[in-house]
Amino acid sequence: MDSATVDAAVSDLGTVVEDFLDELADRNLSADRLGEIVEGNAEFEGADLRQFPERFVEDHLIWPVLDVLGYAVTPRPDSPGQSREEYPDFRVDNLPAQVIGENKSVNDIETAKTELLDYLDNTRYEYGIATDGFRWGVYEIAETDRRSLVLEPVVEPQSLKQVIQYFAREERMVPYADLNGLPEPDGPLATFFQNLGHHHVRRATGGLSDFHDLYAETLVGEGDYDHDGIETSLVEAVDAPADAGEAEKTAFAALLLDRLAFVRLMRDRGVLEIELHEEWSHHNKGLNRFQGSFYDTQLKPLFYDVLSEPKGKREEDEFSSPPHFAGGLFEPVLDDEDAYDIEDYVMQDVLTVFIEGESRTVINEGARGSLLESYRATEETDLAGRMAEWYADLTGAYESELAYVEKNISPTLRRHSIEARED
Repeated sequence: MDSATVDAAVSDLGTVVEDFLDELADRNLSADRLGEIVEGNAEFEGADLRQFPERFVEDHLIWPVLDVLGYAVTPRPDSPGQSREEYPDFRVDNLPAQVIGENKSVNDIETAKTELLDYLDNTRYEYGIATDGFRWGVYEIAETDRRSLVLEPVVEPQSLKQVIQYFAREERMVPYADLNGLPEPDGPLATFFQNLGHHHVRRATGGLSDFHDLYAETLVGEGDYDHDGIETSLVEAVDAPADAGEAEKTAFAALLLDRLAFVRLMRDRGVLEIELHEEWSHHNKGLNRFQGSFYDTQLKPLFYDVLSEPKGKREEDEFSSPPHFAGGLFEPVLDDEDAYDIEDYVMQDVLTVFIEGESRTVINEGARGSLLESYRATEETDLAGRMAEWYADLTGAYESELAYVEKNISPTLRRHSIEARED
């Protein structure tokens, strides 16, 4: 990041702080009261501002700071998958990962972090920003050894409080005029921007880009990085009908990953009782492997005999009694789809490294729609010409299935969410 960019951001952030304090002066907040808030840990009250404090801090501090940091945000977005009529305070729209934000009024950062954790768990997003206007942090959700959820900093948390103290004292807006012990604002503001600026956070949350690269590697063997555990791409291992071309093989492999991601998503939400990797272990150690591939003997029955059929007609003994699915994702999309198969040695890598190994990222992407959107690059003109067609078919089926599940299985999802919080 060049020095001119940092200098411009420092100047803009300084202006935001000055405007924030000017607005407080216009509202005739007394010096003693402002001192309690800026120098201490008191919180704004509605009587101080003649406005709801959180909205005041958003309008005059949080939104302007986010703008300087380079974020495009949507305030109070609709969040599909939530089991309640509440929404995060904002969503960041120009990062590779799904990032939401939770705002609170000043000196209330812990509440912002607590509610952010709850939103991340509820929406299955991975990253979020928590701020009270003074203190800022970018976090990812993680599990502890005891399987409880916590926030882990993605970048070093930052604070504007000392900068605000400096300007308030300099302008004699608070009872303290001594600037000794406070750093000059330019240094903290530069550090603030360099840590929380869009470009730095984009790199810090680049795990999603790495995930997409792993997806491309798993699907067609075209990842840019060396991913341990992926020896052969799915496309190379597809046993397809004789008249199937590369586009059909790619579409089948993408459809298989989409279905597996959806099963992982439903398992995580407590809708399906199936452990894919455990099923693989039983298959590999038992006699099933002599009766056919894991895909043919385990996954095809799950996809077509259980999840594509109405509840009264499905073979469900091995998979408990899952609720009714629309069937859109699990109905055949390709011609002669029943004739496709996948070799076991590649399926093991897919389950271990991709579906189980990526955990919440797979769940997160599964909730968003078809993973095929992540696959872009190809030098084969025929394949490039057909991918839009397959992509439309797969995403259309995926969106239909997700909409049905969210509408008709919401009581199940809500109960699971409540039970998870109680545990």
